[in-house]
Amino acid sequence: MLLPRQLLVSTLALFLLSCNNTDKQKELSNSDNITKKSVSVDSERTETNPDTISAIDKPTLPVILKKTQRAFTDPSNPQTLLEDYFKKIEQPIQKFVINPQTDTTFTCKEGTVIKVKHSSFILGSDLTEVKGAITFQVKEFYKIADILTARLSTHANDHILETGGMLFIQATADGQLCKLKDNSTIEISFPFTEKKENMLLFTGSWIHQKINWELLPTKATDQKSNTDEIAAFPGGPIALKNFMLRNLVYPDSLSDLGIGGIVHINFIIDEKGKATDVTFKNPSQKGFRKAILNTLAKMPVWKPANRNGIPVKSVYSQSITFDNGEQGISDTTFKKYFEATTNDHNINKLGTSDIQQYVFSASKLGWINCDRFYNSPKPRIDFYVDCGKYTELDIKLVFHSFKAILGNFSPATTFKFPNLPVDEDLTVVVVKKINNDTYISITESNTSRISINNLLFEKVTMDKLKLKLDQLNQLK
Repeated sequence: MLLPRQLLVSTLALFLLSCNNTDKQKELSNSDNITKKSVSVDSERTETNPDTISAIDKPTLPVILKKTQRAFTDPSNPQTLLEDYFKKIEQPIQKFVINPQTDTTFTCKEGTVIKVKHSSFILGSDLTEVKGAITFQVKEFYKIADILTARLSTHANDHILETGGMLFIQATADGQLCKLKDNSTIEISFPFTEKKENMLLFTGSWIHQKINWELLPTKATDQKSNTDEIAAFPGGPIALKNFMLRNLVYPDSLSDLGIGGIVHINFIIDEKGKATDVTFKNPSQKGFRKAILNTLAKMPVWKPANRNGIPVKSVYSQSITFDNGEQGISDTTFKKYFEATTNDHNINKLGTSDIQQYVFSASKLGWINCDRFYNSPKPRIDFYVDCGKYTELDIKLVFHSFKAILGNFSPATTFKFPNLPVDEDLTVVVVKKINNDTYISITESNTSRISINNLLFEKVTMDKLKLKLDQLNQLK
């Protein structure tokens, strides 16, 4: 039997033990709440920057994995929402259906030419040769706006690339993906208006919502030399002039009225050397147009233009003067238009729109880029952009003096673009969402400023966003 004093001590000990256990429970409860909160934050960071590793106690690991999986498939994920928003204004896929048993050439909307040799493709599932029709799906990215809406950029790891065009090419047959046979290639021609040396072929892969370009090995790509030859009339330019003089008839109705003029035309010499698709580049009398068309219909076969020994289409320009003897050229409309739009540089020359292309042979499909490494002797600096508050964001730097677009997806309000050439003009393009509203900021800057902030944002609809981005096509 306990004495009163012993009973008091025992009661006090039980009370203290009970208090201590309650405090530990509260501490564990509080610790659990803090841990869950940290997990929530870290899982969001992991989604936007999975390279960041957080030190979290082992008991919370299953929670992190579970949260990451939900965030990846959750339709409320910020990156997914912004990506879907861009997809609504992205250019549509172009489709081309070909017979895999014959050599086929097709030209895409922006001028990309793709040549496919017969019997080059196999099914990716069982590696058997494709017998039925192949559907090619192609997307072209040459314009600044198209590159931005597709969320593309010109990074090759830590190197800046100057782009000559980007493509996405996919081939399917009966709903199955196709791939090129070993040692088989397709020929891809990228159009250009200003030739750049040392262009190379790159393949792209998406990592953490950002594309990275890698140089294809020499066995996977082969740039062909541009050994182009222009189309030639039999006997040369003098023979062409004599042919026109012998066969071109001055319309009597216009001659009697004393009407003359200068007519400027373009026509295509196709792969077989035939003159087709005549277009009149200035206003002309119907009588003159009919006389010219009748003459070209009698034209003999030319030697077609060729690239690397392969016949290709080309455009030929020609000016034709209808001189009414002593009265001279009395049609002032013709004369004024011709003098205003024509000079020695563009008369009687081969149109090179079908020949000015970078030509590669590639053994892979998917994301393909015709680029070159941008090498500048300028010193390098880090450039910072403060975008302010956002829930979803896409940021790009568009350079002015060379065609490069850099992007950044770090989970912060201030974005760092490392190792940029100093004193380069650029346009900072930021598209962000705050809750359900979309905003855009287009700001001119220079890398010498090192950082910019206080960007001015404009709330936009989807149509207005597309219009704003389209205006950037004039940059390069």
